[in-house]
Amino acid sequence: MEKGKVQFIMMRYGEAAGTFAAALAYKDVDKPETLYNLGLSYLSQGKYSEALVHFDEGLKIKDNLYEVDILVSRGIALSKLGKKEDALTSFKKAVELAPKDAEVLNNVGSVYFEEGQYELAAEQYLKALEEKPNDIEVLSNLGNTLTKLKDYQHAWIAFEEALKINPTNVGVIENYLLCLLDAKLIDRYSELMEKSALLPNCLLYTSPSPRDGLLSRMPSSACKKKKKKK
Repeated sequence: MEKGKVQFIMMRYGEAAGTFAAALAYKDVDKPETLYNLGLSYLSQGKYSEALVHFDEGLKIKDNLYEVDILVSRGIALSKLGKKEDALTSFKKAVELAPKDAEVLNNVGSVYFEEGQYELAAEQYLKALEEKPNDIEVLSNLGNTLTKLKDYQHAWIAFEEALKINPTNVGVIENYLLCLLDAKLIDRYSELMEKSALLPNCLLYTSPSPRDGLLSRMPSSACKKKKKKK
């Protein structure tokens, strides 16, 4: 298991999948954890259908400490396959189990955003920020959503807060620039472009592509401790 986690962290996802698959043959293996890690390895390779097979198998196991993690990753796989309603169902189930999990709330918001339900998306992002106020990804997602709602003033606040945390974050700067263009604030756009050009390690693309905003999780125990039963 540990070997597979190291392979995953090193982005050798195919090797990690093989290691986790082999681990399932052992009687003493934590099956829900292994199925989750195996599904995550396929998810990271873009093999979404294969990932779903293992996530669904993991959810069949009772007293599953990894249920929330599996539901989140399952929702991401479904979203990538274009099955937005099924993805939302999976995320909502995760929210029921972990209502204060910022990653879960962010993913629900991202599905709403992709569906064009911007007010619902903003609501989820705000809930996520209540739990994790300094999450740059969520702040940027909120800014994008408020831009869609033409609420430029609050969108700027979200982007500015994100830049306070990391002034050189390319994704935030690009999204902020797009917001300023949408608001037709050319002077402010030019000012941010000039300021960004002076920042170290900050290369802007001329045609930025919006990110989907979904947050993937790491293999269990690789970057966090196991959850304990109450």
